[in-house]
Amino acid sequence: MGLILPLRLLFYEYLHSYWLGSVGLFSGILFLIFYLSNKGKLGSIGKILTRKITQRATGKLGISFILGSIIAIYLCSIAILGSTYADPQIVNMVQTQMQKQGIHDMKSMVEQPLPKPTLTQLLVSILVIMTPDPISFAMFKGVNDLSNGWLLSLFTVILIEEVEVLGIVLFLRYRNNKLAA
Repeated sequence: MGLILPLRLLFYEYLHSYWLGSVGLFSGILFLIFYLSNKGKLGSIGKILTRKITQRATGKLGISFILGSIIAIYLCSIAILGSTYADPQIVNMVQTQMQKQGIHDMKSMVEQPLPKPTLTQLLVSILVIMTPDPISFAMFKGVNDLSNGWLLSLFTVILIEEVEVLGIVLFLRYRNNKLAA
């Protein structure tokens, strides 16, 4: 995921503004590696890559990829929904509070001193972010507005990539189970 993310962000921002246009970038590269490796065009490197990718997808790491992808898909979906469908009254309230604290753009937000939260405050803030409610939606919308839409772009790209990673891992696990049977 980390290798393809910068390419996908550039693709999303400069080449194709519709998120559906970047579906398949990661999958296409991976299936191209599998295809060329099966045809013998990548030599021993292709065999090694195919074997390692299949081992990682079908082992314990594959289960962690599945769980991580499901959590990332959920969080990205909340961020996208919040950035898109937030209640305007609550967004105005959040932005007013941000203005009172001197936050009017991303630079001023980054320059704010970070508070030292207690464990309880940290857990409550994580719970607020993970819960699809008007407050978290307004928070995502406010930060998206401060970033000029980059937050929405980033979460859209991550969502697409995680759906692809989940699909590829599930496909490889299914294919490996069929081959073993």
